Amino acid sequence: MPQDNSCLPSLPAYPYTMPMKPKPTITASKAVEQSRACWAHYIRGWSIQDIANELGIVSGTVSRYLREAQAVARADRDALAADYLQRELDHLDALERTLDADLAGDEVAAPRRAQAVRLLLEIKARRAKYLGLDKPIEVKHTMTLEDLVAGATKPKPE
Repeated sequence: MPQDNSCLPSLPAYPYTMPMKPKPTITASKAVEQSRACWAHYIRGWSIQDIANELGIVSGTVSRYLREAQAVARADRDALAADYLQRELDHLDALERTLDADLAGDEVAAPRRAQAVRLLLEIKARRAKYLGLDKPIEVKHTMTLEDLVAGATKPKPE
């Protein structure tokens, strides 16, 4: 005897998907609060999973908040370093102008002139260091020993 299935809800044809729970949404202020809490816990040495458990969020969100916070911190650090570098370069320029003015006069005694020249050289060396001009230049060798030998044995055109 066939069963009566009329009381059961009808399902769409296979394959069908189960209805998903809606994702919880949070306000921007709540996200900022969570991000700050993530950073505060992270700098205290908490693991990402511990932070996620504490705040009731997934570890992927914690990782994203930390990446964003690190990017902001890196940008702040770079801006501060650039500002500091510019102030130091301005200071070196002022010192150099002062020494140049001292050396411009003919009445400067030889020991004082020698000291001023040494200071100017130190200022220039410091500026080069700040600007990264004191680093050695990297040279990439693209010629092999065989190329060198082959080039040396070739007759030169006249």
